[in-house]
Amino acid sequence: MAERSSIGKFFMEIDTQNRAQRMLVAHVAILSVLVYIQLIVTQIYHDDKHDMIHLASNISTTHAGKADWTEEGPKAVLARAFPDKTNPVAADAAPELSAFIHSTCFPIWETVHHEQTMFRLFLVILTCILGPYTLLWAWTRRYSLNLTDNAERMLECAIWTVTQVVEVIFIVYAFTAAYHYFTNTKTPELYNTARANLVSEGIAGAAPASGYDIKINCFELDKVLGHDLYGKHSPWIWDKLMVDIWFGYITFALVFFRYILNSLAIYDLAGAPKFGLAGRTAISAEAGYGMNMYNAVTMR
Repeated sequence: MAERSSIGKFFMEIDTQNRAQRMLVAHVAILSVLVYIQLIVTQIYHDDKHDMIHLASNISTTHAGKADWTEEGPKAVLARAFPDKTNPVAADAAPELSAFIHSTCFPIWETVHHEQTMFRLFLVILTCILGPYTLLWAWTRRYSLNLTDNAERMLECAIWTVTQVVEVIFIVYAFTAAYHYFTNTKTPELYNTARANLVSEGIAGAAPASGYDIKINCFELDKVLGHDLYGKHSPWIWDKLMVDIWFGYITFALVFFRYILNSLAIYDLAGAPKFGLAGRTAISAEAGYGMNMYNAVTMR
């Protein structure tokens, strides 16, 4: 039988003695790939994001050179924004859509954009660390190079620390993305309610024409405006935040299973010292793990 490849050995020769270590290697490898992909997607978002000024300037019935509401693309925008109207009239629909964009969508669009700018900065820094590490790891495995014990210990501890930073950043941005998803679903309701209150209190002019309440949320509107008004196809806020959420799920799953395996290795590995509870803290200290097991678990 042909000898298995290194990758084949990695996955096929896992047992209770080495599974925590194998999970650590897989964890760092997968997170490194996720960082590279996320940097590319985030950069695409910034390079080809919604041009907010351009989107808003196209929603007008009073300035020359703006959206031609007789064309299919602009008409599709109005049809999506006002589904209660069979053939929305631009003179009634465009002012409402413009007000919705400026008062409600701009703030959430800008907030997400600024957050993604900071995210891109994190990703650039992380890539500058994980990129060379990946090349070094591949080089040492390919040519069987051996680092000194101190060099290898320092390198691996640094990468474990960076990996935990990646975990935190990805999970935090996943929660942030989920929060924006939720608040985005409320944008039509918030705008329509505020619009009605402004009219009732005499701050705004006339109420919108019958059937011209906004029914599209801001992220979906971002897609429709970009696609139908000037053909932008990638990636919208909606898509970018979905990537953040799924990468957060993947990271959480990696952390969950990795820490379970680490804990099992610490408690169940044959001959391993016991940690933490039931009066065994002295033994753990003698083993070099301080006064509780969580230091060891964290650094694994």
